Amino acid sequence: MALSFEEQTRIDLAATFRIIAHLGMHEAVANHFSAAVSSDGRQFLLNPKWKHFSRIRASDLLLLDADDAACAQRDDVDATAWSIHGQIHQRLPEVRVVLHLHPIYTTSVACLAEPHIPPVDQNTARYFNRVAI
Repeated sequence: MALSFEEQTRIDLAATFRIIAHLGMHEAVANHFSAAVSSDGRQFLLNPKWKHFSRIRASDLLLLDADDAACAQRDDVDATAWSIHGQIHQRLPEVRVVLHLHPIYTTSVACLAEPHIPPVDQNTARYFNRVAI
């Protein structure tokens, strides 16, 4: 039996959390990932508040509605996650996945007077005009 789109997205997003934890690109429980599961992009999955990236399972992911302000009041929803991801999924339905991290190198770039990654070699060229600050 084939998995539904939401089920497969849950599995993929949970795996993404664990991969990021394995690579050391997380801040334990302080970052958030989301993935839209409805065609209009407004229903989305989000990691629960205070759950370590390395322990997130597909069944842990919260199903939220960007048009439902009551989601912000839930005990398992981090206020900053709702503020960022809820707004993005509400206003930009074409955005299907949002990965919000603070890894050391990107944080350093964001602190620059001109946060720009010039395409000076093959490694940086892949990010040219693809990173938003």
